[in-house]
Amino acid sequence: MSHLDSRLQKSFEKLMSLLEFARANGKLNDFQTNIVRFLAETNLIRCQLLAKLKVMDLSEIVWQYSTYESLNEQMRKEFDIKERIEAMTLKLDLIHNTQSLFLDILQHRKSSRMELIIIALIAIEVAIAIMHYSSELKECFYPSPPIR
Repeated sequence: MSHLDSRLQKSFEKLMSLLEFARANGKLNDFQTNIVRFLAETNLIRCQLLAKLKVMDLSEIVWQYSTYESLNEQMRKEFDIKERIEAMTLKLDLIHNTQSLFLDILQHRKSSRMELIIIALIAIEVAIAIMHYSSELKECFYPSPPIR
């Protein structure tokens, strides 16, 4: 659990530095380049934490021998397992929510860029059509004099 907690703390500190960078510069460039690694790391920590949650379940021995139930409870209290898991879950939730926010911002940027490209392509197509039909329109309004 300590190993997961230290990895989670590093991810949390990285997130805080990215938030500070975004606040100071108004940009997410650093986050955009490392987003896949950051998402993978935090999701891996979440999966490993969920795997460790079996510590919270009563083991087979405790089920079979009720005398060990108090020992099990004392060990949980001694190692603060419930509190540590809750704290880690809270950090993971905060990281996940912030990642979702960043992903939404990056997706919005990408879709805005695509909209601008589509608008530019439509404008180019309209300009080409105007150039193509301008000679025909000129002939309609200003006919050439007949050749003798």
